[in-house]
Amino acid sequence: MGNQKLVFQKNADKKLNRIIIPKFFIEQNGNRFYMEVYKEYIKLIPIKERK
Repeated sequence: MGNQKLVFQKNADKKLNRIIIPKFFIEQNGNRFYMEVYKEYIKLIPIKERK
């Protein structure tokens, strides 16, 4: 992705309170994240596995 900024508009599922993350993003970054919650937005930070 480089320096390219991607912006997605997502609505949480009303019943289960979840958001679907795009498949290509999970394939590039894995499925484990830190979630930083701010008043105006939520930031997902991928957890990089040490090998």
